Formats: sequence, structure tokens, C-alpha cells
Amino acid sequence: MIVTADVKCYHCGHVSGQVIGAREGPLRTSSFVPRTGYTKEMPRAGERLRCERCEGPVYLEDVSPMTLER
Repeated sequence: MIVTADVKCYHCGHVSGQVIGAREGPLRTSSFVPRTGYTKEMPRAGERLRCERCEGPVYLEDVSPMTLER
């Protein structure tokens, strides 16, 4: 099952984008999808995701199954 989750900042509450991936698999920075208008450089492999606005630590919120439309 594919899931999607918002990448939200612990400090300021800003949502930088979403992470999309398999529920059973590890989440990677390569599965990060930035929000429309994202201005920061995309994270590279091995880098931690940080808040686009304040560089604070982030967490995943509103994890839900992703619906695929045909």
C-alpha cells in the first residue's frame, strides 16, 4: 500500500511538502515531493529533511493511503 504524509516543522508548523512511499518500506529523501512554490534546494541522498522556512526539524503528519486515479 502506498501512503502519503505531510512534512511539517516542529518549530513553526510550516508544511514543506509530502513524502510518498510504501507503508512497509523505509522512507527516503528521494520520496519527498515539495509543495507548490517550494524555494529551498532539494535534499540530497543521506541528508535530513529540514523545514523550508526556518530550517527546523520536521515530522510526518496526516499519514493516509494514497488513491490512484485512472
